[in-house]
Amino acid sequence: MTNSKHFLQVATSIADAGAVPELSTGCLIQARDGFGELPESVGVLLDRKNWTAAKPQIRVFATINRKNFFGVRWVPTVGTYDARAKADLEFDHYFVREVEMAEGIGSSVNLLVWFREPPVILPSSRASSSRTAVLSIAAGLKARYEELLDQLRKHLSVTSATTLAISTDNGRVEYQFGREGRAEYADSVAKGLTAPNW
Repeated sequence: MTNSKHFLQVATSIADAGAVPELSTGCLIQARDGFGELPESVGVLLDRKNWTAAKPQIRVFATINRKNFFGVRWVPTVGTYDARAKADLEFDHYFVREVEMAEGIGSSVNLLVWFREPPVILPSSRASSSRTAVLSIAAGLKARYEELLDQLRKHLSVTSATTLAISTDNGRVEYQFGREGRAEYADSVAKGLTAPNW
């Protein structure tokens, strides 16, 4: 698997050689800063003081919202609405409640990646180096998401995670999100969680 830093190097070298109008300066800055990863949020999730199980179970959801923000969130597989008692939780009870409330109001407590305006417009020329730069950022974002999942799986049991594929169609970059995890998420919502404000 090619890592996200490789794609960043490709996009940056092309952008440094000349303007890439399809890539905003902000897009390149976010890519340089870890493709939108929020290290403090990942750190809180991986902080064992918030755990009550040896390897808690989580679900990971990725999407691009209506405002064109790529976001990755997590929820515990066993939430307060699922548990019969506090003893059944795999994370600290108060931590789970904080995550569940964050999910309902769109807070950042359970947000792991936030990438504003990933590139969606492709340059018209297929041979264009700008096209390569745009596709490199898109592929880098996908690679960073996969790296994050690998990192989480080393410490936690990821019971479901949205798949992400990148394709091109009619001069646009298409971010295709799989259905994995959506049924379980809908079940969580039915048990009392409010859908995320994406």
